[in-house]
Order: sequence, then structure tokens, then C-alpha cells
Amino acid sequence: MLKLFPSRRARAEARARRNMAAGTVLLTIYLYPGQRWFYRKYLARHIDPLLTDERVRRLAPELYQNLAAYTLLFVVPQLLNVAVNRQWPSAVRSGFGRWWIGLPLTAIGMPLVYAIARAGAKDAAIQEEYPLPPSAAADAGDFVLWEISEGLYYTAWESFFRGFLEAPMEEAYGKDAAVWFQTALSTVAHLGKPAAETFGAIPGGIAFSWLARTTRSWIYPMLLHWELGILTDYFAARESGRNPFGVTAGERQPPPPKPEKAVKQKTARSRKKK
Repeated sequence: MLKLFPSRRARAEARARRNMAAGTVLLTIYLYPGQRWFYRKYLARHIDPLLTDERVRRLAPELYQNLAAYTLLFVVPQLLNVAVNRQWPSAVRSGFGRWWIGLPLTAIGMPLVYAIARAGAKDAAIQEEYPLPPSAAADAGDFVLWEISEGLYYTAWESFFRGFLEAPMEEAYGKDAAVWFQTALSTVAHLGKPAAETFGAIPGGIAFSWLARTTRSWIYPMLLHWELGILTDYFAARESGRNPFGVTAGERQPPPPKPEKAVKQKTARSRKKK
């Protein structure tokens, strides 16, 4: 269709180029001043004294990183798409899309994500890396707050790669180029993470791309990615003996004691038989 209308193709290519250029800058900003080390080095001494809640203060560097991702990879790209590209959010797959397809596919994918997280958490490198805030591995309140904030991160990640970058790329250059471009970029963004996670980002990027393209929405891969993050944190903490909810891997709760009355009755019956 685009070949028959060169002007339309030119507009599509222009949008794709703008998004790629803006995306490169925004992702680079996130990967440097958007990281928790930047907060600790430059911002903590100014912001921490203003935080009255002890839990928030403990998690501040990691919460900052999630908020930076949400701002740089979700809010700014969505505004650019509307203001510069003059497109509705649905053009970059923001919205529920084909929800009648997305919801069943998400439900089907959830057990698979559970199995991947359970297996991946046995990797010592994964256990050392996750959860990112150390206190979230030992305190239930910190764990819950951290995982809620992770929703901001996964919203940013999926909307950025599977929406803002991939959707205009597909319109301008075709499906294959779009899928491999966003997969390559999202995989490179994993450098420095455990090897299993970085290599897993390749099939993960392709699978999440297929889901976003099929449902016309990044929301459904976001839900599965968020599930993967929560379960990886939980199982990694369990496997390393730092479970925030109290029972580490391999531990079993002792069986409940038998009621004293039942024990006496059983003993009495056994004496009668004798």
C-alpha cells in the first residue's frame, strides 16, 4: 500500500526516523543519569533529608530509577508522538487494542512466565542481582512497594520498545526490520545484567513483539513482563535464603500437632485391643 503512495511512505519514514533519533537520546539518558548509581552519587544528599518515610528512603535510589524510566521512556515519547508526529496514542499501540485477543493470550502466557521465573531464579547470578533493592529481599513491606513501583518501569519499557519504536518502524520499513531493530536495541540495553537475562532478552523481545503486534497494544506484554519481574525477585530471594515472607527455599513448615484429645482416644483404643 505504501509503495502506491510515495508521500505517505515518506511521512511514515520521517516518523520512524524521528522516533529512532528521539529514542536513542532518551534511552541513553536513562542508562546514565536515570540509574540508581547516579541518585546515590549526586542526588541522595539533597533528596534523602526531605524523605520522612524510612521505607521510601531505603528504596529511594531504585524508586528514582523506575520513575526516571517512566518519565523518559513513556511520558516523553507519548508527548512527542502527539505533539510532533501528530498521531493518536493508538498509533504507537497505546490502549487496550484487541483486548478480546490480548486477555486470553496473557492468561495462556502466565504459567509459562511462572516456569521461566522459577527456573531462572536458580542461577546464582540472578540471585545476586535481584531484587535490586537489598531490603526488598528481607522485608515484606519493601518488597510490595518495590514491586508496585516496578509497574512504572515495565510500562515504560514495553511502551517504548514495542510501541514508540516498533510501530512506526513497521509502518515505514516492514515487520521484520521493526522486530529486529527493537529486539537488538532492547537486548543491548540489558548489557551488564546476568548473562542468562541478556541472552533471554532476544527470544523475549521477539515474543513480546509478536504479542504487541497481534493485540495492537503493548499492555499485554507489559503485564507478562511485570509478572516475570515480580516472580524473579521473589524466587531469587527464596533461593538465596532472603525471602521477605519468611520461608526460604527447601524449608517446610512442620505438620500441625495432633489434638491432645484425639491422641488420648487413640491410645485408649490401642490398650483395649491388647
